[in-house]
Amino acid sequence: MPELPEVETLKRSLTPHLLGAVIMEARFSRRDILEISPGEDPNRFTVGSQITGLGRKGKYLLVELDHRRGWAVHFGMSGTMIHYPEAPGLVDQHTHVVWDLRGRGRVCYRAPRRFGRWIMAPSGVSEVLGDRVGVDALDPNLDGDRFGALLGQSRSPIKSRLLNQRLVSGLGNIYADEALFYAGVDPIRRASTLEGRWEGLLESVRGVLTEAIRHRGTTFSTYRDGQGCEGGNRQHLSVYGRVGQACPRCAALIQRSVLGGRGTHYCPSCQN
Repeated sequence: MPELPEVETLKRSLTPHLLGAVIMEARFSRRDILEISPGEDPNRFTVGSQITGLGRKGKYLLVELDHRRGWAVHFGMSGTMIHYPEAPGLVDQHTHVVWDLRGRGRVCYRAPRRFGRWIMAPSGVSEVLGDRVGVDALDPNLDGDRFGALLGQSRSPIKSRLLNQRLVSGLGNIYADEALFYAGVDPIRRASTLEGRWEGLLESVRGVLTEAIRHRGTTFSTYRDGQGCEGGNRQHLSVYGRVGQACPRCAALIQRSVLGGRGTHYCPSCQN
């Protein structure tokens, strides 16, 4: 699933090609991935608009159009959004949104597993997400005290709290595992027992996310940036996907368990 670093990379790689472009034609082939306002038609809403900005909150790409309209795009488990300088011919059955741009080629949203969402924003693209998305993990106003106040009021495992997008947004399975490793925190430890460690955990979260952005995201299978290129962060992961390999810190073997239906990777020696 594209997490914060992948969506940030998409935003950065798409911006030079999409910013200022006028959408001449729009095709939304699957209406079941759309959240649209009553009485609105997505084609009429979009065609003729100029793309005035691209932003991000958590795992959502925010596509801002003129007149304060826009779309908040979630990529689900396997979504990609690629710009083609010249419009390709046929698109396959998994390409659910196609925008043809005046003199700028075409942008295509493809999601084989169809868990993504396109949320229509008639009056403010960031506001449309409401309380479904909490504070962004890289928000400069987020400090250790607020981080602890958001996550720490629960006996649930800390990893489950990190994955709750309504609390702090942007972390998914990969980067939650990595951040907990660097903070030396056991994924199943109760969040309410982490008093005094919130600042360190937040620092690890930000370090892991920033490093992944620097490497243009992590590709295991489907993720690509806005030009169709794989991310380079996979080789820099310390625990995720490294079951049975030596911990880079203490040489104990990395283990995997299942927590809340998610594969969870950790060092049994370093994390407590």
